[in-house]
This record gives sequence, structure tokens and C-alpha cells, in this order.
Amino acid sequence: MVSIKKLLAGFFGVAVLSAISWPPALVSPEAKLTWSFAFPGKDASALPKLDDVLASARAAQRPVMIDFYAEWCAACRLLDRKTYADPAVIRQTKRFITIRIDLTDVDDATDVLAKRFGVLGLPTVAFVSSRGAVLDSSNILGLVDAATLARKLRKIP
Repeated sequence: MVSIKKLLAGFFGVAVLSAISWPPALVSPEAKLTWSFAFPGKDASALPKLDDVLASARAAQRPVMIDFYAEWCAACRLLDRKTYADPAVIRQTKRFITIRIDLTDVDDATDVLAKRFGVLGLPTVAFVSSRGAVLDSSNILGLVDAATLARKLRKIP
């Protein structure tokens, strides 16, 4: 008969092994989307920095993808874990300047940003064209699957 201790130790071992990516050599180097810039939403001093990043992207003729999220947002966390980890999405974002803006604590500065980029709820993925135009009509509101996001990214000029 198996003791409770051995049974629990076995479950613990399985849990630990399932949490580890094995073998490590097979893990793709593209396993995670890399953000070019991250802005804390409550920091009003970040607004001019964001404008500098957008101006640099326009000068380099690169489109911009902006992820508006909050720590309390379950759909935002799913977007991070599932959609942004997909290799097709990661490949498509290579031509973008990628920005994350934290809207966990809403204040006047975050309100200005939300209005500027047409954020109606979270998560929102907003886009700016390579010419610097905010593409409100291309915004994605809510959780989106990787295939849909990859298709959308291909269409952003």
C-alpha cells in the first residue's frame, strides 16, 4: 500500500516536471514577444517619452503596436500567455515598434492616453501606421487568438 507521503511526493514531482520546459534545447528562442518600450500608465512624465518613441518609429517608417493592459485584467494575462507567445505573432511583430502601457491605476494621464488611442476597454491592442497615423479602426478590444492577431498585423501599413 502506498503511503500518503509517497503519493503527495509523486504528485509534487509530476507538477514540478510539467512546469519545466523539457528538453531546454527544444524551446524556441522566439518563445516570447519582446516589448520595445513599457510605460507605467500613472506616470504623466511618460507622455513626452511616448511621443518621442512614436516620432522615432515614424522616422524609421515602422508601424507601432500598443498593448493597453492592467494587472487586474484576466484577459490581458491570457493575451500575454497565449496570443503573444505564438511564433506567428512574434514573427509578425518583428517589423513593429511594440509598446506596453499599464492602465492598472486610471488617472488623468491614462485617461488622455485612452482617448488618444481609442481605448474603450481592456485589453486593447492599438496600432499606429508607419506614417504616424493612429489607426483607431484597426484596434482590437478584448481577447484575440493568435491567428487573428497575426492576420491583423500583416495588414497594418
